Amino acid sequence: MGYNFNGGWLGNRLTTHEGSFHVTADQINAIVSRIDKAEDELGIIDNTIKTAGWITTADGNKLWATIDRVDVLGNRLTTHESSFHVTAQQINAIVSRVDTIDGTISRAGWITSADGNRLWASKSLENGGTIVSFINQSAEYVAINAEHIRLEGLVTANEYFKVLEDGSIEANAGTFSGYLKTNFHLVESSDAIYTTDSARKEYGYKINKELSLKVDMKGATNGADIILSNDVKYIGSRVILYNGCHPPYTRTVGSIRYSSVRIDDGSQIRGTNSGLGEDGLLSYSDPYKIEWISGIIELIGTPEHNGREMAGLISWRGELVQPPINPQSGWLYYNEKENRNYLYWYGEWVEFPVYGDESKIYA
Repeated sequence: MGYNFNGGWLGNRLTTHEGSFHVTADQINAIVSRIDKAEDELGIIDNTIKTAGWITTADGNKLWATIDRVDVLGNRLTTHESSFHVTAQQINAIVSRVDTIDGTISRAGWITSADGNRLWASKSLENGGTIVSFINQSAEYVAINAEHIRLEGLVTANEYFKVLEDGSIEANAGTFSGYLKTNFHLVESSDAIYTTDSARKEYGYKINKELSLKVDMKGATNGADIILSNDVKYIGSRVILYNGCHPPYTRTVGSIRYSSVRIDDGSQIRGTNSGLGEDGLLSYSDPYKIEWISGIIELIGTPEHNGREMAGLISWRGELVQPPINPQSGWLYYNEKENRNYLYWYGEWVEFPVYGDESKIYA
């Protein structure tokens, strides 16, 4: 057992070192501490107390260290403390900080035992509330609990549910209770692109990712002209367009705003009649466009192109590890590396939304 002390004034600073080594029947411990008491040019007194040591008992070992900073004039006490504890049952580490000014106590640490691992952090607020987050890992499960959970990158669950990096999701099926709500975005401030269509070269707003749009264009002479994309990723998508000019026939003529919708390549827009004959068209005067004054219309992307069903356009190329060379429009293949179907469409390979074994239909 030993003890030593040294101290002295250096200018306006007093530094004290102290160390001890204790042996008892129950434990062995060693402690070293240092106290710095300083006064700056403004007379502000700042005390710093640093202590570290280790303790060994029959149950295990513990390493620890603390720093206390005392600002006497500011009435502030900040304490940092850390410890590392090893026993036969577990290993744990804890770091904490106490601040008397903002009234917060922050702690974080981890625990490892034979059953699993736990990573945790907590913060005690001045109002008495406590925020806690933790990750529990065992051989059977991993649990994450926090007020906010932030995941970055591609997120996959059981291979069949994905949250993509752009915020969109992919899933094989879904069951929902309650209602699904989509917000109507003003078309002029949405992600729709103001451009010309491929067929008529007429200007309009070409849809992008936001498919629920308010199109009456407040303050404009007429509503927006919407262009529907031919990209295969829109097959099965529901485009909902809302012309808010309501009621339409109670306003002056100058306030009535017609909106329209058409397909980029000039394909005809069909109604609920599934046949491809003339009786399936929504408009006999202009089968390539819909115009309306008030209300909501919904359009669903279908697998056809210029009156031809998709099955008649596709040529199945089989399962491959890379795209076939010299492709032609309508070629479809399954990429074995990426586990995805790709269709050559409008001069590029695009992912094709085929589900289950439907790709065999085109073989």
